[in-house]
Amino acid sequence: MQSLLLLAALMGGLSSANIPPADTSGYTLIWSDEFSANGRPDPSKWDYERGFERNREPQWYQPGNASCKDGFLTITARKERVPNPDYDPASNDWKKNRQYAEYTSTSMITRGKFHFKYGRVTMRAKIDVRKGSWPAFWMLGANRANGGWPACGEVDIMEFYRGNLLANACWQGEDKTTWDETKHPVAAWGGESGRTSSMNGNWSGMKTAWSFQ
Repeated sequence: MQSLLLLAALMGGLSSANIPPADTSGYTLIWSDEFSANGRPDPSKWDYERGFERNREPQWYQPGNASCKDGFLTITARKERVPNPDYDPASNDWKKNRQYAEYTSTSMITRGKFHFKYGRVTMRAKIDVRKGSWPAFWMLGANRANGGWPACGEVDIMEFYRGNLLANACWQGEDKTTWDETKHPVAAWGGESGRTSSMNGNWSGMKTAWSFQ
């Protein structure tokens, strides 16, 4: 098992406020963030991805879409035009041949600040499940710079994609990328017509956990 980094790219919120504590029997807490200080997320714990990142997604990642207030982290997706400083109309690179981004959001990462090899990760969140949103809380191997993806490995603690909540793991197989995944349709909680997957306001229901032994 390789060391793992945490990443959060959400359009919703993460918090422990007014939520029953997770069962941590048998574990020692080594890292957490309760987002208790108002303002920007704690810079000792979080860094940011910037610009266009992956999957030809339309959003431009920037730190300013994330804020903390009253024990909640909120990451907001905005419809706004941002110029691409690396724009090159002659480029074949999708990150460069787009003159503008039409949407912005935030992707928070722990790269260079925290990683671990074994343990348990628990998150609680409300997420936007309207069509077009792709919120996720996920991990990559800390050696990504050397081996690249998917050789570094990936664990998706929570990912909403096309009507499903996903819990995934992937790695480099002998001749292809190998996925192990589970799907939970949000239709069971009201579907994509609602604003968030709040389980009718029951925060304790929106909880996922992974253990690495």
